Amino acid sequence: MPFTLAVYMVRGFESTRNPGGEVTEAAVGSATGMLAAVFCAAQLVTSYPWGMISDRVGRKPVMLVGNLSCVLSTLWFGLAGSYKAAVASRAVGGAFNAIILAEKSILGEGIPRASQAEGFGLLSLCWGLGSLVGPMMGGSLSAPCTSALRIGALCHEGSLLVQRPYFLPCLLAAAMSAAATVMVALDLEETVPSRRRSAGAAGGGSSGARYQPVPAAEADERRDSSSKSRELELRHLPSLPGGLPGGKEDQGMLLRAFRGDSARGNAALGIDGSLVGYGLIAFMFNLLDEVTPIWASADVSNGGLGFAPAELAPSLSFGGAVLVVWALHGFPWLSGRLGVLRVLRLGLWHTAPLALLTPCASLFHGARLPSQALMFAALGFKAVAGTNAFTGCLILVNEAAPVQSLGAVNGAGQSLASLVRAAGPALGGLTWGWSSQLAATPWWPSCWLPHQFLPFALVAALAAATDLAVYARHEPPAPEELLAQQAGEA
Repeated sequence: MPFTLAVYMVRGFESTRNPGGEVTEAAVGSATGMLAAVFCAAQLVTSYPWGMISDRVGRKPVMLVGNLSCVLSTLWFGLAGSYKAAVASRAVGGAFNAIILAEKSILGEGIPRASQAEGFGLLSLCWGLGSLVGPMMGGSLSAPCTSALRIGALCHEGSLLVQRPYFLPCLLAAAMSAAATVMVALDLEETVPSRRRSAGAAGGGSSGARYQPVPAAEADERRDSSSKSRELELRHLPSLPGGLPGGKEDQGMLLRAFRGDSARGNAALGIDGSLVGYGLIAFMFNLLDEVTPIWASADVSNGGLGFAPAELAPSLSFGGAVLVVWALHGFPWLSGRLGVLRVLRLGLWHTAPLALLTPCASLFHGARLPSQALMFAALGFKAVAGTNAFTGCLILVNEAAPVQSLGAVNGAGQSLASLVRAAGPALGGLTWGWSSQLAATPWWPSCWLPHQFLPFALVAALAAATDLAVYARHEPPAPEELLAQQAGEA
């Protein structure tokens, strides 16, 4: 939701600061980018310490603090009357929000590797629900006194909703975070091995809960059991001159073993490679998420769509709906057939052309119907590509991490992601401003290279570079190569 609101808040702040003056796209782009970046910059400083804390005291306390910080910082953001107040609210929210690293650690500890695709698919599902509801809520409830909503009883002169037109969606978001806080406090079970409740206390309620340590080696052994069983299946398959087992049943066993390629692939990729890939993917999609509303809100004469918040919200929400469906059904199905690493790479290679498709909506020069149709298509396909890339890299990070340091590794990953996410919005805003300035120069070939394509071309280049630099070198071998290698070793 903040991505949807931020650019419109900044335009309002700039108009108030310079009454009657022109609000330039360069100023809006840089200020919006910095507002989005400060949340991630705060997370950069605190994510790794929060990860270490969660390894010691548990995931549940960290999630409680994160949800409470969401309540307070979201209310503050909606009540912000100046750009500095909005920046401060986002900084506080980022510093105390370690929810995502705790959730990833819970999934890594609570489900076996064989079910990681389904587990992280559910995480992406929840993210998709937020992507669906957030823009819809932000767009439909913003400026209720001047939009079609028009809550007359609350919109008299000098009222809160007149003075703070973006408070209503923030109030609703804070209420949802408050409900999440209560649910975590009452229902969430701890998953840190040393903090799990003993079996004797599990049925006696939380008040008398006793915790018993679980050796980290034992937890790692449980976590690796499914991967080891797949390796044993592959090791004992009969080798034939043609390279493949003879019967269909044996071929199915081989394909099941081969599709469980993450244990082999991750051993080569390692923690460092998994984290670098995660950081680059986070940077790429954060840059895309930041540039899209800035470009869509810009005037048609400046290469944008001239969309108001209510016009931008439907396509963003549609992307969230597609993400929900794909995360729940598509990603687990596809990763079960191709393997996590291949699905991740597929997501990266789909992102490149989709990034370039998005600004094509501006070529309709303000015609609403074709522009909206293309936005729906681009953001829907982007949701599929993003789910494939993000969910895949999250699984790779968790599988590469030892269970006793899962929180610290996810904290390091979140710090790296926060670093690039802080740079992403800032660079996205600056890139949009620079592209607008280029369009004003007499030598820029606007007739065949519209400036609005430049920020999206940067995203496309990053998608291709991330795959080639990080993941292409670790593509698992084909089943025939594995059998030939085993025959040679025998």
